[in-house]
Amino acid sequence: MSSETHTSKLETPTQSPLFRAVESDRYGRQAGIRNYEEFTGRSLIVFYGKINHSVITPFADAVGDVGQGQPLDLMLTSPGGDAETAVRLARMCHAERQDFRVIVPDTAASAATLLALAAESVVMSNSSALGPIDPQVPMATRRTYIPAKDILEIVDDLETRTTTNPEAFELYAALLADIDAVVYQIAKAAIGERRNWCLKC
Repeated sequence: MSSETHTSKLETPTQSPLFRAVESDRYGRQAGIRNYEEFTGRSLIVFYGKINHSVITPFADAVGDVGQGQPLDLMLTSPGGDAETAVRLARMCHAERQDFRVIVPDTAASAATLLALAAESVVMSNSSALGPIDPQVPMATRRTYIPAKDILEIVDDLETRTTTNPEAFELYAALLADIDAVVYQIAKAAIGERRNWCLKC
């Protein structure tokens, strides 16, 4: 009596012309990155968008694909976001390498400026722009980030107005319903922490 074991190999399905057409921009970017890396002898990561906690894991995966000690370029376009996350991204880029460079083709503002300043060098052109390191505070009710300094200024303005006109307190307080004591303290701490961020990188 004999038995036979049949094994099948999973094959990657052939990509349809429609799929390649829909994803043509992505394939074009991948080809551009490969050409850049072959020409410069450096690894390249492209980052576009806000810097927040959700980017940490995919960014770590991208950096993990770069060999230890391999020179790394980060092409960075971002309006900013969370400064503590920017510090974590900078640490990832520096891990096991001494040659980390940031390329700013357009704008790297706020937390993105902090990330750029952590590099050994920054490549910019006439169209490039960095911005002030302006800590942002997440506002869950608005699903966005608000500059910490703006929150402090709003609360200070409320205090000034209600000191001179106590009857208006309820009106002004209603306008600031999104800013509670926790948000205020987070904003205050972010401003105080700003001076230490560059040292953390």
